[in-house]
Amino acid sequence: MTLNQDQFIDSPQRLASSCERRIGLTRLTETTIEEGPDALMDKSFNYLITEFVDNFEIHESLDASFRTATIIMSDPINWRNVAPLTGNEIISIAYKNALTASDSKEKILHFRVLNVREEPTNNSLESGYKRLIINLVEFPAFNFLTSNQYYKTYNIDADNTPNLKLSDIVGDMLDNIKHFKKWYDVDIEESTKNSIHFYVPNWIPLKVINYCKKYAVSDIKKYSNYVFHIGNVPNNPKPVAYFKPVFSFIDKYNKFRAYGTSFQDVNKDDIIQANTPEYGPLDVIQTYSFQYYDARKTNTFSGNTEFIFDYIDDNEYICTDYKNFIERNYKSINPYIMYPSAYGNQWSSFYRSAWNKKEGEILIKNELFNEYSRNIINGGLYCEAMTSIFEGRTVGERAELIFNIKDTDKEFDEMLSGGWLTWSIEDRFVMGKCFSSVKFVNDSFVNISDPSHTMKAINTITTDRSPDTIEA
Repeated sequence: MTLNQDQFIDSPQRLASSCERRIGLTRLTETTIEEGPDALMDKSFNYLITEFVDNFEIHESLDASFRTATIIMSDPINWRNVAPLTGNEIISIAYKNALTASDSKEKILHFRVLNVREEPTNNSLESGYKRLIINLVEFPAFNFLTSNQYYKTYNIDADNTPNLKLSDIVGDMLDNIKHFKKWYDVDIEESTKNSIHFYVPNWIPLKVINYCKKYAVSDIKKYSNYVFHIGNVPNNPKPVAYFKPVFSFIDKYNKFRAYGTSFQDVNKDDIIQANTPEYGPLDVIQTYSFQYYDARKTNTFSGNTEFIFDYIDDNEYICTDYKNFIERNYKSINPYIMYPSAYGNQWSSFYRSAWNKKEGEILIKNELFNEYSRNIINGGLYCEAMTSIFEGRTVGERAELIFNIKDTDKEFDEMLSGGWLTWSIEDRFVMGKCFSSVKFVNDSFVNISDPSHTMKAINTITTDRSPDTIEA
């Protein structure tokens, strides 16, 4: 879709729901990965299929290691005769919002065909039209992480010095994938050193990474809950492969993106209140819904105890306490952490550990810390919001959400407004219109009207998280 000059006199609301987009098709060959991203870009859009694509959506999440997409195409020309889809195709998608500056760069993603479903349309008997539903996975990340297997042993020093970092294992695994760094930059946060013997038993890289996520805790900040995610960075020529804790994404050294619900005031200086951040027209929340604390998830906080069998020293039980973790280890987004008042006891389940005594003293606690952190995020608050597509928006961003009360600019929800984490983004294009479905997650509240009554059961942690606003 290309906008002509007359269309720019339209309202910002209408332009914000339109996007410029290109969709190209090319063949995957034996040399495509070796040739690199520049060579692929030279031919990605030589054969355009944009006009045949009715709908498509792109999925990105901190839960997922790489992006996925689904496109729905009409088939008036019988693709099997013109350009048969055999699974060895690369579909490239480039898009940007019509309201962004003309010199801003498109967001460009490459996918390979995962599977194709063909089904008749209502009038297929008369016209011969069919509909193709094509599921896509990010290229070449999917190939790199699932199509290779490795066996490698990591030994500790003879004097038993703890020097092995799980983050080093992930970095080493990515280094061993041929051509990986030709396509992706790498951002790995160092984890703690451990006295462990470790070997990779002929696993694919993605399985190694997921295993290391269970036990990794960052070295300097002691953050838990590592994620592995590949995402685009504005003004960076290559996507970045991250292996870092969730809270490193929203650290005070990072920036935040502000969102609000009042479109008519987005370009004024006196937005809602003087102390609230300004947000742009592409960060206006059009509709939203909240999901509060889910007891079915958070009741798993009762904890696990692992026991280590030793022929000489007898059994040893290793466990940690959820309450102590909250008070001493956990760093929340906002000051008032939300966690269940009844979290059970640490002896609710126990099992034999795979680690020996020296290894288990550290790794078992790390595993429980990671489990606690994941459950707090997954079982806390989340907000699903619909907003305009913006090519500069990414998962992992800290978001400052402003929710008005009674459709007025003078009051806003003091409990739910504040810091959130952008967890997932679905960019959707439906019959010429485009929008984003964004999921924000939260583990805490920023403000309440009566702390002495409302927040008795909530632990208060003082944190300094005041990053700069992201410019749209």
